[in-house]
Amino acid sequence: MRRFIPRLIRFTSVLSVIFGPTAAMAAATLPTPTPVSVVAPATEQPKRLNTLKVHGASEIDRRLAALHDAHEKLKVSTKLATADKTVIIVQLESETKALSHYKDQLSAETDLGYARRDVQLVINEYAPYMLALTRGRLMASTDRTMVAADQVQTLLDKSQKALELAQVQNKDTTELTGHISRLRDVMTEARLFYQSIPTKIITTKPTDYTTDYTALTVYASNLHSARTDLRVAREEIDSIITAISILKSATPSPSPSASGSPAALPSTTPLAPPAGP
Repeated sequence: MRRFIPRLIRFTSVLSVIFGPTAAMAAATLPTPTPVSVVAPATEQPKRLNTLKVHGASEIDRRLAALHDAHEKLKVSTKLATADKTVIIVQLESETKALSHYKDQLSAETDLGYARRDVQLVINEYAPYMLALTRGRLMASTDRTMVAADQVQTLLDKSQKALELAQVQNKDTTELTGHISRLRDVMTEARLFYQSIPTKIITTKPTDYTTDYTALTVYASNLHSARTDLRVAREEIDSIITAISILKSATPSPSPSASGSPAALPSTTPLAPPAGP
């Protein structure tokens, strides 16, 4: 959350320069302000109005771009429940509509007092915007994690079949069998982290910024743990596949009990981790 605070400070500092310290002290929880007449020299008002419009439009465009990116990633998701995905998409679209309205309204203003009111509305909208964006990004990241988990599971199942074939050929697969068993436990642990995240995200409501954002941060941490487990699993499966290949090319033993030491897992270059959120 810290990375967003400087942006808000920079935005409100524009108000301080144009209207004085009192404007920069506006809080995001304040009600919609009543337009006031701003007394300024006639030659200064157009300049101040234009500066306010430029900075206001820039901040709105930044938010709209972030919302659009989250929206597009959710649209192409494949593992999320349709109902859950729809809830988040509707919220992103609602926030996009609100910010677009503020942008059009600010652009049309000819009075400095009304433009100042529009900018305050944008500042007040920061908390709902951040919650919508965080929920959207986290939901899309969960979908990508589910896709990666399916890919790792497929590789693990193929390794299991190859190992079973090696056993038929009287290869000693004791150590490799233990590795695969442990990896299945890793996959189960990862699943516990990410499977419940979509439901938890849906239950957060944009009514208490601090509480909801804290909860979303915890869910993001859980998702990171799941992705770490998947990355480790992919690296070890790569080693297992190489070890099975070496084992199958070796001279077969008369029986598993007479085969000597099991094949050791060779050192391999780790596979690239799943795409980040």
